[in-house]
This record gives sequence, C-alpha cells and structure tokens, in this order.
Amino acid sequence: MYSIFVTLRVKEEYSEAFVRASFGDSIGSIKNEPNCYRFDVLRNSNDSNLFHLYEVYKDEYSHKELHLNMPHFLKWQEEVLPMLDGDPSSVVMDTIFPDHQVWKNQKNSLLKAE
Repeated sequence: MYSIFVTLRVKEEYSEAFVRASFGDSIGSIKNEPNCYRFDVLRNSNDSNLFHLYEVYKDEYSHKELHLNMPHFLKWQEEVLPMLDGDPSSVVMDTIFPDHQVWKNQKNSLLKAE
C-alpha cells in the first residue's frame, strides 16, 4: 500500500473554491480509479487556508502513473494552481494498518456515501 499526505496553503480569497475543486478530484479518484482506496480532503481547524490531502493507493504506480494523469486530477491541478500560496509539500508513507483488503472493502462504503 502507498499513502501520501499533501499539505497545501491556499490564498484566503480562494478557500471555498479550493474546497469545491478538491471535492471533484476526491470523488473522481474514488469513483474512477480502482486502485485509489481513499482520498480525504482536510482543512486545518486553526487555519482555514491550510489544507491536507490524505490519499491511499494500491501502489506507487497507481498514484504516480495513473492518478496524476487522470482527467479529474488534471482539471483539479489547472484550477487550483493559481489558488495556492506557495508550493505544496508531501510525505509518502507505507501503509501498515489497515491492510490491503480492509482498504478495498472500505472503498465500497465511500462509493455508497456520495
């Protein structure tokens, strides 16, 4: 399993537009990418312009080669790049728990929740 935690600071005037654009990328990732198991969009409780994306994929290839070339990601990237206040940072992690099957099973719940 391959997880990535991305931190982005958004210019204040774009905060809500960023949320809308990111919701589209999140839903697109869960619905259209079989190897994307989770895509959370989080806002910092103490700083409304600081966001975090938590993404879980089957493997590195599923993120770097598939996700980063999907139409919903490319649309998101085009929309949000002008909204950012500085460069995003990211941390890549190996997922230890839960295991692959649990991630796959919970993805079905995410699809139903939309």
